[in-house]
Amino acid sequence: MGSGGCAYLIKKACHCLTCGGGEYVVRFIHTAFSIGIPSTLLANKRSDLHSWLILYDGSYVFGFLYFGLLLASLIFYYCACLTDPGYVDQKTLASLANDEDDEELFVQRSTNKQGYTSLQMSDTSVSFNHDSHDISSKDENNSPAVLDTGDIAQTHRNQGAHSSRDPTYTSNDSVSNSADNKPSQEADVDGTRFCRVCNIQQPLRSRHCPDCKKCVLKFDHHCPWLSTCVGENNHKYFWLFLLFINIVIAFSMWLAVRSFPSFTTKDKEKDDFSGTDIAFTLLNILSMLILVVGGLSTISLFGFHSYLMFTNQTTWESVSRSRISYLKRLRDDDNPFHLGYCANIYSFCCRCTPKQWKSVYRRSMSASTLQSQPLVSVA
Repeated sequence: MGSGGCAYLIKKACHCLTCGGGEYVVRFIHTAFSIGIPSTLLANKRSDLHSWLILYDGSYVFGFLYFGLLLASLIFYYCACLTDPGYVDQKTLASLANDEDDEELFVQRSTNKQGYTSLQMSDTSVSFNHDSHDISSKDENNSPAVLDTGDIAQTHRNQGAHSSRDPTYTSNDSVSNSADNKPSQEADVDGTRFCRVCNIQQPLRSRHCPDCKKCVLKFDHHCPWLSTCVGENNHKYFWLFLLFINIVIAFSMWLAVRSFPSFTTKDKEKDDFSGTDIAFTLLNILSMLILVVGGLSTISLFGFHSYLMFTNQTTWESVSRSRISYLKRLRDDDNPFHLGYCANIYSFCCRCTPKQWKSVYRRSMSASTLQSQPLVSVA
């Protein structure tokens, strides 16, 4: 069987685990591992955890700290599992539409107070009129070279092309240039697509999950270990789960290593090494194998999702950038959703309501358009 067949079997196995009640099996397995390994360490009389909590040798604080970290990892695991990841419904669409209307009203009020913003460089002035959305560059003789961003916005708004590999999406229109043959270098202004399965116009950064059979806001990935999607609402819980489970794994490995029998002459003379010690030694070896394999996975995931948090990206956008309509026409180093590292962390960890990413994308594209327009120097 080739690599394609193995990948197909793995995909089918993950699908079976996430459908038909399989999510309970996955969560039971995780809970069993999370409780079973610490219980083994607690029962082993050679373990420091046994000394801390059973023999009360005065260091019980470390034992309570260990189980507190374990409890936190389980809490955040089930928060990530049970929290709505951001399924898109009519109520969500209405809320996002209201947020967009409020922001447009704010921009309109700001425009009424300020009129327009002008940027001057030597003998050339560049003005951006918020009412007409025209960017004009005038020289000393008042001969304007006008670039209508409204036309560009309408042109890109009609671009919704998506890869034919995903049958749930359909494009709104084909890509076309404006009448004056201006080069189309910007990505889609809206970037929205229509989902034929859910029969909705998807918000920006959303994607249809074939396992959950729903569209998910700020879709990251479908996690078989959670048996649900990771999206805008539960991504922070998933990251916190990875943080605490890595600490628990490191703590558990340290305890397991210290609980192995020393096999010294002193131990043999005292006849401390018995059949029970052999059993606990075998359990320690098994626990170490599980901890090493799990630790390698969770550490890599934690590092990657920390990078996504700092840069305000998702796994889907990072891996499938060339197939996403609102990103594939941008340079690889362009990130239209980057708000600044502190703002990215705040948006990831502290925001409780869905964000209108379309407005962020439009502002980023407008700024890119301003920076990309050449200034005509006047002699």
